[in-house]
Amino acid sequence: MNSQPRLHSRCLIAAMVLVALPSLIAFGQTDVTSNTAPVQRFLDSDTAVVAWADLSQIDLDDLAKFMTTTGPSFNDIEQAKAAQQGLTKLGVTRVYWISDLAELSRGPRAAVVPVPQENADAVLLILNAIAESTGGTTIADGQHVLIGDPEEISRLQGEHSGEPDAEFLATVNNIKHPHAVALRTPAEAILPLASLLPEVFGADSRRATTAAELLWKLKSVTLSGTLPPSNMRLQVNTNSKESAAGVAKLLNDWTTSEIKDKADVLQTRAVGSSVALESKSEGDTSAIIDSLKVLASPARRRAQRMTTMNSLKQIGLAMHNFYDTYGTFPPQALANKDGKRLLSWRVLILPYLDEYPLYKEFRLDEPWDSPHNIKLAKRMPFTYRGSQTNQADIEAGKTRMVAPLIKVELPGGKKAIYSVFARPEGGTRFQDINDGTSNTLLVVEAGDDQTVLWTKPEDVELVENDPVSPLLDKAAKGFHACMCDGAARFFSATIAPKTIRALLTIDGGEIIEQDEL
Repeated sequence: MNSQPRLHSRCLIAAMVLVALPSLIAFGQTDVTSNTAPVQRFLDSDTAVVAWADLSQIDLDDLAKFMTTTGPSFNDIEQAKAAQQGLTKLGVTRVYWISDLAELSRGPRAAVVPVPQENADAVLLILNAIAESTGGTTIADGQHVLIGDPEEISRLQGEHSGEPDAEFLATVNNIKHPHAVALRTPAEAILPLASLLPEVFGADSRRATTAAELLWKLKSVTLSGTLPPSNMRLQVNTNSKESAAGVAKLLNDWTTSEIKDKADVLQTRAVGSSVALESKSEGDTSAIIDSLKVLASPARRRAQRMTTMNSLKQIGLAMHNFYDTYGTFPPQALANKDGKRLLSWRVLILPYLDEYPLYKEFRLDEPWDSPHNIKLAKRMPFTYRGSQTNQADIEAGKTRMVAPLIKVELPGGKKAIYSVFARPEGGTRFQDINDGTSNTLLVVEAGDDQTVLWTKPEDVELVENDPVSPLLDKAAKGFHACMCDGAARFFSATIAPKTIRALLTIDGGEIIEQDEL
């Protein structure tokens, strides 16, 4: 990551749920007869994630020390401890994250807090303060307080579809640790993962094929333990003993081939129809995390490339759907009658990215930084994340998905801007692109130092004699782009400046040979 996310100590719920659980540091025993009973009314047939942290079972001082050696720092711990003490004295123990598959990729956006009825008002006061510091909201709902994103809270309070999966509930209720994440893996969750396997396993097509066969035999994945993680268990549940043995062998062979001397701590074992990886000390857990970081680096880069390509394809499709509606590609910026630039093209295509509710919240007659619109910047659609790994930038709503613009000097000293978005009289039409839509750049993912607020009418301006550098990360071998025909492509860092300039013109008449790309 480019920078570690900062944890606001006033946000105890955010610290416990938004960080501890999904970042896999939620690793003790406690007498719990049913993990799902306190939140049963929020569970249905679509439930894919049930996660919780027990506030009464967390040593924040020791957790902070552990996190400084393995991941993001834990700031302002004294305020976090005060919030923890206040909530637990009022009888609050667990904080839950419940999600369906549609929301899973967006991470925890709201928490469900079971509260004692007699202390509900006092608990609400503390959670209100936490919500204010995170830009969220709180809603009292019977014996629960929901805290976080208003849209996600509405989903949790809405109509529920059918009974939750009984086998998944049994798995969740079999967990004995005070903190846990349980993920159900139905077919609709497996399908997108299957497409990533060639990227994860690289050139090893045999292993990727085996993984694809085993993937469909998974039932759920759980991670549970203590905080700090002196005791941790990662468990993959399958449909049979044979499947579990196959998964264990695949994982063990893969980790050994990838990281060799660091693979010992990652060796799994099959137990019945499950596969388990355990640690019995903080030292073991630290070693596991270190090995996972080494293992994940190349696979993560490959997966990020595929995610970026998919995002660019979605943007390309949204651009074409916008075109079908309005007869042109969107302008670079929505402007008012006085010519003042208000909002980016990224806002204009929201309805075609399945983000119409968010689009409707924008005041299109106000600029991106108006008191109303600026609040929406933090709700950046997942499609605009691309290869972003800087959590602070993601939370701020910064994107690298930009329109490429290049100023060139023409004979006679005049200057022009080459780009699909450069037409001052309005959006570009297909008939304007005489160079061919497959030979014209539409959107690129710029380098990590070129981030812009996604709602702001700002993009990347390339330099004529070195147009490639702003599009590259420090160690990048190239950059990703979407062409005007909607196709996503990867271009090598060695591409010639004149070729980039040719790809940016819409009617320059340049002839681009395939070996130049």
